[in-house]
Amino acid sequence: MLCDRCEERFSKHENWFASNIFHAFNNGSRTFEYGRNLGLFATSLVWRALKHSYDEVKASPDNHLVPLIDDAERCWRDFLMGKSQTNPYENHLLFLGDMEGGILDGDARYQFRAVDATLCTSGNRVFAYAKMPHMLVVASIFPLNMEGWKGTLIKTSGRMTASQTMDDAGFREFYSNRARAALPCALGPSDEQARTRLEKALKDPPRVLKSQMYQIWRKEADEDLKSKVDGLPPTVRELIERVIMGAVADPEARDEYNQGAFWASRHVAGRLAGLSGDEACELDRAIVEAVDESTSTGKSARRAWKTDSLRVVFMVHHGATREHQHSRIRREIESLRQHTPSEIPIGVFSMNDEGDGHSFESGFSVCSPKLSH
Repeated sequence: MLCDRCEERFSKHENWFASNIFHAFNNGSRTFEYGRNLGLFATSLVWRALKHSYDEVKASPDNHLVPLIDDAERCWRDFLMGKSQTNPYENHLLFLGDMEGGILDGDARYQFRAVDATLCTSGNRVFAYAKMPHMLVVASIFPLNMEGWKGTLIKTSGRMTASQTMDDAGFREFYSNRARAALPCALGPSDEQARTRLEKALKDPPRVLKSQMYQIWRKEADEDLKSKVDGLPPTVRELIERVIMGAVADPEARDEYNQGAFWASRHVAGRLAGLSGDEACELDRAIVEAVDESTSTGKSARRAWKTDSLRVVFMVHHGATREHQHSRIRREIESLRQHTPSEIPIGVFSMNDEGDGHSFESGFSVCSPKLSH
């Protein structure tokens, strides 16, 4: 797309942005000082997005908007080449947030990993869109300003923070549709690339556990579970959502241990979420019976339940210490594992009735001993 001279011109802005904003944001910075470099970098992105999608728009039913796009292209080109010192079109830089949440909802892979660019033509609205991991740049072509965007406008110079708001229903819909359309088209790694990545991961597990891609996998695992629990009996749903997904990692354990526990627990949760209607009702009855028995007798109660693909033990204790609960959980897992095929996961749950509420401890055994927690 670019000659060597323009490539060199753009690369200066890209290097500045990478050092002062992109890497700084990913390393935890949330306030950024900037000058003309930011506006030039943003314009270089949206200009390329425009050129990339121009022919597609020209051949579409929205081709009546092409004159507006042509005007923007000429203006941006003059600004980038130094023929004009001003750019009447607004550029906005929007930070998408971190793994715990952000301004826009959507698939974590698209939000935090994907690169994307296009022209959006919707009715009489036109804007250029360029997305990077964790952030995006939007330039409004018509109308000239972006209503509802606060703290995102790139000026000639100034300070920008990640404390932004965006009240733009049209853009939210565009972003959601773009994410859904882009992900199925994304090419995954080749078999050789996948094998190479796996080999690297096995050589350095701690590095993988700290990676952003690993955090995305974790987030996707829980989002997948949340989509499957509707219709389950209340007690089974609570086991998944509150007891398993709401569990807190052991602060005294090594990170590798806690991560293994996470995947073991999600494996059991996946089996619970996949129970048939009859199976889920049977487990619900077993849990309710254990709670009712313990309540009426004031003593501990236990129920064991199984299917061809899962083993579950649910216990109720009164005022037990965590150490006692952990000891009981370990004994149950050891006993079950002696009589259970290795490929069948085991989940053991201990509910501690505290009078004014109840807490849970849990343990899991999944296939490999490395995933037994």
